[in-house]
Order: sequence, then structure tokens, then C-alpha cells
Amino acid sequence: MSKTRIMALVLITCIAFSAGAQATTYKVAYIPQSIGQPNTNAWFEGMMRVFRTYPNVKVQSFDAQLKAELQVSFMDDVINQKYDFIVLQAMDAAGLSASVKAAEAAGIPVITVNLATIQKHTASVQMADISAGYAVGKEMGKQLGGKGNVVIIQSPPGAILGVNREKGFRQAVAELYPNIKIVGAQSAEGWK
Repeated sequence: MSKTRIMALVLITCIAFSAGAQATTYKVAYIPQSIGQPNTNAWFEGMMRVFRTYPNVKVQSFDAQLKAELQVSFMDDVINQKYDFIVLQAMDAAGLSASVKAAEAAGIPVITVNLATIQKHTASVQMADISAGYAVGKEMGKQLGGKGNVVIIQSPPGAILGVNREKGFRQAVAELYPNIKIVGAQSAEGWK
């Protein structure tokens, strides 16, 4: 089952359990790391495919432009506006934890996507990051014919999913391709 479908099912389950006798409109905040990335767009489209069958669910997306401080600001806004649910792809697992705690304390369930926060919350939908990195390393090595030099563009600091993907990538290269040399690694923070 796809991550998008799982996330949508979790949200629908939350809505079903909180539904009263009256018709209620539910506001869902979608706060990805940025809008315009293929994976965040796919998650949004997947959620919308499901939510279109529920006319009482309204989804608003917020573009954090790869900035944790914007996500914190958006979290404050949606908490103050009393949204019913939050779907968050945190830029920084530690940096967004206070916001997640505030949302949960206000009775707003938070579902994280691809990167959980340190703070306990309603649900998290993630991939196996080390395995994903390993698969990328294996395929890249195959595409390079098993030899060459590679530079790694790293995820922004604090993004544990990137750390784990890089770990899997390096593991695949070390185990499978002794003639591929990793000649450098640099953070992608601020790089667009």
C-alpha cells in the first residue's frame, strides 16, 4: 500500500472517529518542506484524490520554502486558526517538536510524513531510508558501470532521513562497487 494511501486512511480514520451527529467541515493543513518538489506534490495529489470523496474535508497547503522557521510559523498559525488535522513533513525533527507538542496539546492530531519529530504525535508515515539510500547507491553504481568518482549532495542539517539515506548509499557503494570513489560531500542547504 502506498504511503499516500496510508496517510489518507489515517486522516479519514481520525475524521470518522471524531465525527458527530452534525455535518462538520474539517480543515486539514498540509505543511511540506516545500511545494513544487515531485514527492510533496505526489503526496498532496494522493491526499486530494481521497479527500475529493469527502466534501466536508478542506485541505490547505503551506509552502515552507525549505525553511524550518517558516514551518514553525505555519504551525502556530494553523493551531491558532483551530485546524482539525495537520500533515507535516518536518524540515528539522528537533526544531518542529515544540510546534507538534503545541498542536497535540490543542487537540489537533499531527501526522508526519517522511520525517518524524522527536515529540510523540498521532502518526508517522515513512519510508525505510537506509534501504532507499542503498537502492540508489546500487542503481547509481550500475549506471556508472561500477567505476567512477561521486560527489554527494547532502540533505539539510537536521534532516535525519537524509543522513540515513546517505548511510545506505555509502554502504551500497562500499559493498558493491570498490572502484567507485566518493570524492566529497556537501550540504544542499540553501541550494535550489
